[in-house]
Amino acid sequence: SAKRWLEILAAGMSRFSGEVADWMARRWEDGLAAEAGGRVEQLDKPYDLALAARAIVQWTPEVRATFIERACRLNDESLATTVLVRLRELEDAEGLQEVLDGECGEQIEERALKELAQLGDVEAQRRLLEQILARVETNPSAYEQYEARWLSSVSSPELVDLLGKILVATHRCDDASMFRRIVESGIQNIGDTKCLALYDRLIADSKLEGGQFYWYQREALARSLARQEVLERLRSEQVRG
Repeated sequence: SAKRWLEILAAGMSRFSGEVADWMARRWEDGLAAEAGGRVEQLDKPYDLALAARAIVQWTPEVRATFIERACRLNDESLATTVLVRLRELEDAEGLQEVLDGECGEQIEERALKELAQLGDVEAQRRLLEQILARVETNPSAYEQYEARWLSSVSSPELVDLLGKILVATHRCDDASMFRRIVESGIQNIGDTKCLALYDRLIADSKLEGGQFYWYQREALARSLARQEVLERLRSEQVRG
């Protein structure tokens, strides 16, 4: 019942597991939002708050503000991760930006930036790509495989040059082959003529050993763009017809 749901939340959830939070989420009722927010304000233990963040399906502005404030002030990694992931799942770019603009720890701000980038925020993606480039230009092995979580959301042609510079910086690092494929998938996802121009430069670069093999990625992208052009032309003809 709603009463029992609120009692569990108010009592603190430290003695429960994540399964209980998921069970509560499945039993969420629309009328719980306001009262649940009042109960959350009374919580101050990171584990309680993390489970509450999973259990509460609908976040009112007050609940969101409470979770963001606690995540920053308590500086607990597990709580911050749960809150930031939930903000991304709720497609709350404004909430993630509040974390970035607040006085949170460096690790929390970096995680917020990645969650925001996964929502497709171009400036967040640019900042992350610039950070990656700065690292791999110094050490080609200084990359992280899980960048794929947000690189798959890259879609702005503005970021093509940065992606190309990262490819060049990691080109001679054999261990970075999987990471380069992740970067290439971001280029493929952008799907713009700027991407073809990038591949043309890489292929023609005599200093880039093996650069000619980017011909395969270029041709795959060129075929994809050609198909899109044909489909768009057919749709335009159907509208006029």
